[in-house]
Amino acid sequence: MQTSKINIGGIYALKVRGKQVRFTVTAIRTTTLRTSRKASPTDTVNRIIGTISEGDAEPSATKEERTLEVAPEHLDGTYDEFEALKARQEEDDRLTKEKLARIEAERQQLQDLLYELTGLVPQEKPNKFASLKPIEVNYRGVEFNHETLLVLLRTLQTLKNK
Repeated sequence: MQTSKINIGGIYALKVRGKQVRFTVTAIRTTTLRTSRKASPTDTVNRIIGTISEGDAEPSATKEERTLEVAPEHLDGTYDEFEALKARQEEDDRLTKEKLARIEAERQQLQDLLYELTGLVPQEKPNKFASLKPIEVNYRGVEFNHETLLVLLRTLQTLKNK
């Protein structure tokens, strides 16, 4: 996060030990680094000083024990923004999982119906040298080997003639 967007007293999201916690900024320290006489006077390093308001900080810990000094890029944004984004991401993930589960169930239903119509027996353990199972439904669509194609063609012609 850019230092110019960080406010003293603001509450930001900080990842500590893999968990997001509230981090309240108490100070911003700017240090000018001049490594040579010709170095730019605008070469600065910023450090953000603040306290952990929740999470890994023990309630009995003193303020000094909860105080941290971090680089601005370690802050993930304001805590409120982060919580809203996290909730939206979790909702999107849940919807995606539901959609994928529904698609997989439909694929399995189609595969079962095709096996039932053709009278073919699904392979328990497909031959690793065979190019395809008799009927394979995957993300690309439905795939058959040639023998299955002939059986399916005869089955569909029979159903059409009824």
